[in-house]
Amino acid sequence: MSELCVLVHLLVIVNDCAQVLVHLLVIVNDCAQVLVRLCSRPSPAEELARKDDLTLLFSASTSWCPAHNVPWRKSAAEVLMTLSRHGLTPNVVQYIHSTSF
Repeated sequence: MSELCVLVHLLVIVNDCAQVLVHLLVIVNDCAQVLVRLCSRPSPAEELARKDDLTLLFSASTSWCPAHNVPWRKSAAEVLMTLSRHGLTPNVVQYIHSTSF
């Protein structure tokens, strides 16, 4: 009987973990959408380049990561694609050319 209780308890834990993962994926997706909307203008790209934070997006989208971080990696790549469509001002292009990633 105690083995059945342990099994039921483990199933509850697994179900809770699955629900947490779903919520985390929703949060990652929501953050990505907010960043994409913010980066659909040139000024955020300028600010990211000025503060040297654009390197973080390049690093996040190109560095190896464990499977559980893939959604963040894809989000960073999506933000970079948005920046490339809307934020490639001369200063940002100069920053990209002068920085070694």
